[in-house]
Amino acid sequence: MLSDIKEVATILYELSDRFQQAQEEQSQNIAYFFEQIERCLLKSVKVLNNRQQPINEWGELAVYADNLPQILGNEIGDKEANRLSKKLKKTAKNVPQVGSDISELKSLAGQFKGLAFIAKANLNNLAKSKSQPTRRGFLRYVPTVIGTAGGTVAGFTIGKSLPFTWNMTTFLRKELEGKSILYKAPKKVCDLVESMSDGQFKINLNREGGTTEILEAVNNGTIDCSYSGIYYDKDEYKALYFGSAIPFGLSPEEQNAWLFYKGEGNNDPDSLTYMQKVYKDLGLNVIAFPAGGTGGQMGGWFKEKVNSPLDFNERKMRIVGFGEDILQNSEFKLYQPLDSASEPDKSADKIKTNLENGTFEAAEWIGPHDDMQLGLHEARDIKFYYYPGWWEPSTTFDVQVNKDRWERLDKKYQDIFKAACYQTHLEILAEYNEKNSKALQKLKINHPNIEILRFTPEIMDAAKTATDNYLEKWGQGRESYHKVFRDVYRDWNKFKEDIREWSNYSNYTQIYQFISEFRSDICQEK
Repeated sequence: MLSDIKEVATILYELSDRFQQAQEEQSQNIAYFFEQIERCLLKSVKVLNNRQQPINEWGELAVYADNLPQILGNEIGDKEANRLSKKLKKTAKNVPQVGSDISELKSLAGQFKGLAFIAKANLNNLAKSKSQPTRRGFLRYVPTVIGTAGGTVAGFTIGKSLPFTWNMTTFLRKELEGKSILYKAPKKVCDLVESMSDGQFKINLNREGGTTEILEAVNNGTIDCSYSGIYYDKDEYKALYFGSAIPFGLSPEEQNAWLFYKGEGNNDPDSLTYMQKVYKDLGLNVIAFPAGGTGGQMGGWFKEKVNSPLDFNERKMRIVGFGEDILQNSEFKLYQPLDSASEPDKSADKIKTNLENGTFEAAEWIGPHDDMQLGLHEARDIKFYYYPGWWEPSTTFDVQVNKDRWERLDKKYQDIFKAACYQTHLEILAEYNEKNSKALQKLKINHPNIEILRFTPEIMDAAKTATDNYLEKWGQGRESYHKVFRDVYRDWNKFKEDIREWSNYSNYTQIYQFISEFRSDICQEK
């Protein structure tokens, strides 16, 4: 059954010297191609170990067979590439049965890992190094690889870490360039990783994707990592909102403490954070790292005043996430489309147009800087800018990484990746705070026709009650993900109570407010 794929591996090894002639980008493509085949074989082994037939996993070989001529044709010749493609396609049709010799599959996975290593050696200039394996040395090296599916090459000393190339997808589309501070975040992570690794770890960025689809693509290994937000439309992912934004939740400073919190008494610097464990509890093969915060947000642009929950009834508003759910399923009775087909386009670059054509009567995005970059303050009939955005008091975005890919990185690359995410997170949050303050002043000076209003106490009280009811209800379901949500909500609430007490003592805003009130009292006495 495995004779065809064994022949493919053998022929490719015999021709592997030709991979050394490839240009840098092509070498990366070849290495990644071999790594994908290795991953496919190891996934099949995992399924077989569970006493199941790896139908879907093994079927991926057909895709790699189709791509083989395009990837390797220049190096090994079109005729040979097409011949090997047919053999690999033939292999894909013969799915291993339960009870098959797993050691053979592991050995094959090791051989394709070795082929990837040879392709990467070209990138690392190992051809000139004494540590570069010869073909005979490679045969000694393969068994070592088989035992190290994590990706680091045990028992084989090289001067540098092996180069890696990953692919990242984000929902932040090209249309937002120059219109949102957040747009820069995924590229910043990629650039920092490449810079700190001296070009050895590169991440290619793709700006086309939806949040739920991106998460699932990372989970199943279709892409290596993503830069994404919390706006998942599947119920089983609702607990992940605690890693980004909860209505009436944490301040930006408190949020940072929560995101790096590891649980009571856990002081191990290499252990998972609390929110990283939540991904694991939900059965996701994903590890996430905070990589950009927007800070506090505004409550949105309105054509008419809102003084009570009744003023929201059947109002068409562009809002997403928990805020939308709460406003639609409480006394606010915000307008709900009849079905997904009638759901309006909520993309950031479409907000102004949809305000002007009547699709939306109100809309929220982020804050003064990004909102004004989109021209929302100039949308026809907009008269009021409300605050605060109680549904997203400290929104955080993160980089989600396929856990198998993460574990293939050596410690050096993992530390570089984490440092890049952390630096991006702080820089994006700082830029929002600085630019929002300036944009707010410009709005007041240049657009006096726009009234900046605080939501009334009646609205805020009703929203807080609706939020508490919504979160409590969500934890009462019977599915396993409801239990995860309930447990996280409980721990998050305890964390919030504890840190809020400290915040009340240490918050400088309250200190300045106290000084202002004190001075006011003194003036009145005089």
